[in-house]
Amino acid sequence: MNVLLENNYIPIINENDTVATDEIQFGDNDKLAALTAALIGADLVIIATNTDGIYTKESINLNSKKTILKVDDLTALRNEIADGKSSQGTGGMLSKIEAAEILKNKKIDTWILNGIGDNFMINAINEKIPFTKILNNTE
Repeated sequence: MNVLLENNYIPIINENDTVATDEIQFGDNDKLAALTAALIGADLVIIATNTDGIYTKESINLNSKKTILKVDDLTALRNEIADGKSSQGTGGMLSKIEAAEILKNKKIDTWILNGIGDNFMINAINEKIPFTKILNNTE
């Protein structure tokens, strides 16, 4: 991985949920991303998902999904999420918050955004789409 980084490549690491064995399983890609970012000293981790970040509990209950844009307090954020996992993976929003906790302890920001649309990373960088930024309080 260090060789890739030294040559200006971005390594993409994925735990294949369908074929991972217990011996090599980290639990989910969110945790794997957090541990990898902590290992290499990243500045930012972007977790792409199928939602526009983390929604407020109230907006979910009202079926009018409103994205939580910035987060400093992960304890308060935990109170905004529902328990449960998506049918597409092993994580769910709790998994993303647990990854953000690992990252926050290493002073790494976390962005949770919708990875389905075209140019989603560029749009996030330019703040053209709603997404959740979990800050490590060093800004």
